[in-house]
Amino acid sequence: MIEQQVKTREKEISIEKNICSKCVNDISVSGISFNSNNICNYCEEYERLESRLTDYNALIKLWLGRIEKYKGQGDYDALVGLSGGKDSTYVLYQLKNTYGLKVKAWTLDQGFLTKWSKERIESIVSELGVDHEYSKVDQTKITPLYILSIMATGGPCYTCSYVMYGLFIKTASEQNIPMAVHGRSRPQMLKIYSPHNKFDPYKPFLEMSLKPIEDVNLTETYEDVLAVLNTLLPANEVEKFSVYFPDLQCGNIAEFVPYFLYHPYDETRLVEFLEANMNWKRHQDYAIFTHFDCAAHDAAGYLYEIADERPFIMPELSVSIREGIISREDALKRLEKETFTEFPTKSMETLTKYINKTQRSLISNARRIARRRSYTQ
Repeated sequence: MIEQQVKTREKEISIEKNICSKCVNDISVSGISFNSNNICNYCEEYERLESRLTDYNALIKLWLGRIEKYKGQGDYDALVGLSGGKDSTYVLYQLKNTYGLKVKAWTLDQGFLTKWSKERIESIVSELGVDHEYSKVDQTKITPLYILSIMATGGPCYTCSYVMYGLFIKTASEQNIPMAVHGRSRPQMLKIYSPHNKFDPYKPFLEMSLKPIEDVNLTETYEDVLAVLNTLLPANEVEKFSVYFPDLQCGNIAEFVPYFLYHPYDETRLVEFLEANMNWKRHQDYAIFTHFDCAAHDAAGYLYEIADERPFIMPELSVSIREGIISREDALKRLEKETFTEFPTKSMETLTKYINKTQRSLISNARRIARRRSYTQ
């Protein structure tokens, strides 16, 4: 039964296989390679790009250039994604109180939002005095896309990302809001970033955001993102996502703006700031890189752990090591702690009920992906 499957899976997990000597990435990370000193290509790329990625004097100028261009263009200066978590709450607070922007908060309700998240969102928008809206998706239309993600990667998160980012930009565009500002963290943005990685759909967004506003071509960037998705998904599948994407021919497309690309990111200090300046309290089970807004999060992490044969947050921890947020020793300890020792029953039930699949079938699929990866390595 499930308990026996857990024991079997635990024997299969290994976080010490050909691990990078600088970060904690291993051979399971997408697109990875190692040099003669056993340093991964992502560490090498970061070292080459570090001055550009961490020169906050230059980065803040890029950010302020966007504010100067977009402020006062519409009823709102920015649409801000809000999950109720630390990152999105901090971004909303800063845009309203530090930068004086007129903001509207936005939340994707795909059916996985937790009670904790919804209560937190209600409290945040009330305290900050901002307008807010939910965008709901049709479960019958999005379920096949979740299954597509699960069959390809082991878990549903990639579909959530594509739908969320696309619908976020689409909503801002249709409401004549020039910026769709998100709270994606630097570890999330940079976890597989490389100028040579042709399979990172976030790369065109990142490279657009590193340009001065006068050099940005939004239509070209979004076409590049769709081109990457076409390389990742089976033929004709991208078309199924199109209902969630903005109309590139409308001539009024919002820019997808990453707040934390332009500002230093330290999760611990960020949480401390929120607790000192707002009626915001961390979740009782809080730890860095945890997500309490999604009821399917633990199930997804469990499945990805089986498919990748390592904790899902490994690449994010590696970025944090490069940026000096966490030591390599502490990151290795976190990986050991992150590995599931108990089956996430409640979260898995939420996911399986949503997509009408059995737990056994999802676990078997994740193991199939792991076997296929081992065969090709």
